[in-house]
Amino acid sequence: MTFAENIRKFRTARGLTQEALGEQVGLSGQAVSKWETSDAYPDPTLLPSLADALGVTVDALFGHEVHSKERLSEDFAAMLRDTPAEDRTRLCFEVLAALFRTKSGGGAAASVNEPDERSYHQIDTHTAAGFLSENEDFPFLVFGLEPPDGWESICRDEHIPGFLAAIGDPDVLRCVLWIFGHEPKPIEGSLLVKKAGADPARTEDILASLEKIGTIRRETYMINGRERVIANVSYACQLLFRGPMLSFLSAAHAFTSCGAGIRYHVSNNDPPFLRD
Repeated sequence: MTFAENIRKFRTARGLTQEALGEQVGLSGQAVSKWETSDAYPDPTLLPSLADALGVTVDALFGHEVHSKERLSEDFAAMLRDTPAEDRTRLCFEVLAALFRTKSGGGAAASVNEPDERSYHQIDTHTAAGFLSENEDFPFLVFGLEPPDGWESICRDEHIPGFLAAIGDPDVLRCVLWIFGHEPKPIEGSLLVKKAGADPARTEDILASLEKIGTIRRETYMINGRERVIANVSYACQLLFRGPMLSFLSAAHAFTSCGAGIRYHVSNNDPPFLRD
């Protein structure tokens, strides 16, 4: 695009009139109009102010934008700032999902496109892996860099068996999902179990499992001469636990919903179990 076309494109994208843009750089709307019709060009000393007013770089004005990681990070941060807080999670999902759907070479990729337009993607490029579900009822994306010691180091982590065993307990899972749906704050252990719809007779075992996997921290108090167990659900607990828990649920959903229909597209260098 020409310089004139870029000025108009960036101005309209910012929702600015020619007069408003002119005011920001100390000129009239008529001057901006001449720039957009190639009848005139701004003084070179105005270019930095013009670029700032349009939210772009000087290079972008001339169609020579260079996209570095730093620049992309700054642009995305600016996009988040301009997005209402309640919509930021959805924005992150949509941006990352768009990138995730672009499969790069050199690794294995699997995808399913169902008749109802639900889609699932699983990508492994040897240095990273991820899962994306675009099911309207279960939109979820997980993407992580491979650990320095390889994925095997994660699978052999001594906490994994305990985590899976705890989540496999329906009562523990009920409590975890209840906790995720409420603001983090201290709550009496027996009340947490009751509100989650778990078995009250198993309260002690359930709370012990929740504490072991990091969902809560138990504290005991004497209230009116009676010992009470408080489940302290903090933001720190939620942050440390939410990622692994949601990753586990997304993986379970993927396998139960579309595992049998996955079509693998792999390179010759992929492990045999990933080939057609």
